Amino acid sequence: MRSVFIVLFLLLFSYTIASAQLVINEVSQGVNGTKEYAELVVTGTRTCTDSCADLRGWVIDDNNGWLGSGSSQGIATGCMRFSNDNNWACVPYGSIILIYNDGDKNTSITLPDDPTDANKDYVYIVPANSTLFERNGSAPVSPSSPTYVYPTSGFSSGGSWSGLGLSNNGDAIILTSPANLGAPYFSVGFGNLNNSGTASIFKSTAGGAKVYYLATGQYSNASDWNVGEAPGNETPGVPNSSSNRQWIEDMRTTGAHVQTDIHACIIQGATYVFNGQTLSAAGTYTQTFPITAGCDSVVALHLAVLNPVMESQQLTGCGSVTYNGVTYTASAAITDTISSTYGCDSVYIMYDVIIDDTVPVTDTDTLRGCGQIRYNGTDYTSSGNINDTLRTRYGCDSVYLTIAIIILETPDLIVTPDTTICTGASVTLTAEGAPHINWEVLGANSSVIVTPEKTTTYKVWGQNENGCKDTTEVTVSVDDFYLFLTASDTQVIAGNRVQVQASGTRPFEVMSWMPSELFPIQTEKRQEWIANESRWITVTALSGNNCLDTASIFIEVLPDLPELYVPSAFSPNGDGLNEQFIIVGNYPVERFHIVIFDRWGTAIFESHNIQNSWGGLIRSQPADIGVYFYMIEATVRIIDETRSVFLKGDVTLIR
Repeated sequence: MRSVFIVLFLLLFSYTIASAQLVINEVSQGVNGTKEYAELVVTGTRTCTDSCADLRGWVIDDNNGWLGSGSSQGIATGCMRFSNDNNWACVPYGSIILIYNDGDKNTSITLPDDPTDANKDYVYIVPANSTLFERNGSAPVSPSSPTYVYPTSGFSSGGSWSGLGLSNNGDAIILTSPANLGAPYFSVGFGNLNNSGTASIFKSTAGGAKVYYLATGQYSNASDWNVGEAPGNETPGVPNSSSNRQWIEDMRTTGAHVQTDIHACIIQGATYVFNGQTLSAAGTYTQTFPITAGCDSVVALHLAVLNPVMESQQLTGCGSVTYNGVTYTASAAITDTISSTYGCDSVYIMYDVIIDDTVPVTDTDTLRGCGQIRYNGTDYTSSGNINDTLRTRYGCDSVYLTIAIIILETPDLIVTPDTTICTGASVTLTAEGAPHINWEVLGANSSVIVTPEKTTTYKVWGQNENGCKDTTEVTVSVDDFYLFLTASDTQVIAGNRVQVQASGTRPFEVMSWMPSELFPIQTEKRQEWIANESRWITVTALSGNNCLDTASIFIEVLPDLPELYVPSAFSPNGDGLNEQFIIVGNYPVERFHIVIFDRWGTAIFESHNIQNSWGGLIRSQPADIGVYFYMIEATVRIIDETRSVFLKGDVTLIR
């Protein structure tokens, strides 16, 4: 029979330390101006030994880059944290902490300042400039980044709301534990944050005069958060609803009890005494003991009743068997008991001891290899002897095999290092370190010349007199450097500026330009000059691997002529000279219209074709000698530019 005596003071050490945390309960932008505040709740499960949280060093900030690091993400420079003051060393679970902008106080805050909860109502009303906070006026700065980490230094006494100012477009309130300054512990974001998925709670509604508040106690569920209007939905310093109130007040109540579990077992027919009660049946039995601080201590006994079972097993060994400290050198039958998990003898076991007296046999073998030999999963790189053991079905050594490992020397090829050549160039590759050398495809030579068109890897083998081989390779990289030359225009009017630009398939340096007299600075990659005659422009450059290439381009220079040539006189007198009033286009004419008037303003000739000239006739009759007037409208294409032309003038008809 076993008994248990419960000592009350030992039970006081059986408790669970509940984890404490700081969450946001309400955030308001205020009805106007910067009447902003943040309402926090200290959460945790109370026990007889744990009822408060240490908030020293906790950081409160607006968006710092974790929830959006681009422009217009509401990142105000600076932050603030709870100071290292005993006021914050043990803040009771269920406490409300209201932090507000003292520079523009929200008129909905009617409770008086109470930064130390002097009236013990679990509500702390604290202006941002309180010395119970510390401020950092330089970190974080905008723009920040999603990997920002809060500093541990650079803080000064007294808080400041300027580092928490909320943007109407999109922003957040973030709480960060001093245990992990590189990630938000809890955050409420709103509006156009571009990384809103990382916020604990996110609401897309943004704009001024908004209040974001928890309607229940499920602070991690976005659906339990509401977006309201300020001041109508503002409740600074008090719960937001009856459900929210119940959640907060439940955290202010001490836990119901602390439970201690003990386990015991008895053989069928035996008894167990628990707190004066004699037990013989399996089951769970509890006893409650009232103790201080309003907690009950519960002891739970888990009693098991077991029956013994007979079982038979074998123990085998080579020459001897040791069991429970006893060595057996001959086959025998022994018995033992095995205790259960709870210390009860529950299974009786009989062992058959079998001794295997096999005799070892020795054999030899030899293994040769180049550089390395693998045997039974082990790699050997030096010569020597090894023993191998073959075992019987009982695991006894029966054959010892001695193996002579002979490692043959392998050649060590030394080859030309990897190299880079220019397109079309050749290079000599060499290999040494073995009497017999063979290049793949290139043949059995120690030295070969290659001219690859592209980057190529060449393999080479070397073999010594033992027949051992070494293989290596050489890579010849081909620098396919090509130079290109482009121009702003390849056809220009004389007197205009022309730009040419050199570019290449590899980084390069310009060596020269031709004609050199046009380009006094020969190493520039971009050149410019005033065109005066048609000519070829040539550039020469060298790549980083000293590969040379040239490129040329032809620039055609056209004379600077008027768009249209209009004669001042013509003589339709039948002598075959200057018989027509002909308009000549110095450049391609895309549209043309001419009207000729007599001195009284009467239109006597009109044409839409520049090739259709006036022969000095009016209604099929020769026109009088004198001065006639014209108006010309045309569209002329000069290289790649279209120009509109409008001309008015006079022409003299002579007979």
